[in-house]
Amino acid sequence: NFKSAVHSASKDGRTWEVGVSSELTSLPRNFTHRTILRGGKGLVASMVEWGQLMRDYYGVDRRQQMKDASLNYLSYWTDNGAYYYGDAWGEAGGGGQNCNESALKAVAAGLQD
Repeated sequence: NFKSAVHSASKDGRTWEVGVSSELTSLPRNFTHRTILRGGKGLVASMVEWGQLMRDYYGVDRRQQMKDASLNYLSYWTDNGAYYYGDAWGEAGGGGQNCNESALKAVAAGLQD
């Protein structure tokens, strides 16, 4: 479980420690904790490679998802499934509309192209 893991770096930056959160009061029998450290060149490439590493480890096959038109063309995702809201995000490019209206117009425009 990702939420049970904690990590910290020493003040001098020479060591990095990982483990299980001290806030947990018990662990299930046969509990295991693993840490994966993945480095690479560039932020985006490193995140893509880390994501692939995690999918491979957990046996996730996204080929079927990639064929789903609603996931690829008609939707957007947020970090935790949250709903973008607000009625004046014009300074972020929404033209004063709320986020969902702007997103729907962008999808509609893309479908017409």
